[in-house]
Amino acid sequence: MYTISIQELIKRPLIRDNYGEEWMNKMTDEELKQFDKDVWDILEENGVPKVFPDWNAALLAKHIDRCILYELFKMSPHQRKFKRVYKLRGVKFKKKHGK
Repeated sequence: MYTISIQELIKRPLIRDNYGEEWMNKMTDEELKQFDKDVWDILEENGVPKVFPDWNAALLAKHIDRCILYELFKMSPHQRKFKRVYKLRGVKFKKKHGK
């Protein structure tokens, strides 16, 4: 379990612009450190070996999961359904600049 929920992050304003992901730009340095600690704790609980590439891949996967979930929760339920239906039909969506 993470210290800060995705729903809480969505409501927050941007406080920086030096990370590639919006959700990270809404967190303080302390919150980012806590997120990394939470991820490490989860990986240790799951018994992920601390060897390359296992640990690095699992660590990266947690960050990617957080990014995907953040973007999904930002959408309304209607948008999520719309994109899912059309994606199954092979329609690609372009991400709007700045969104």
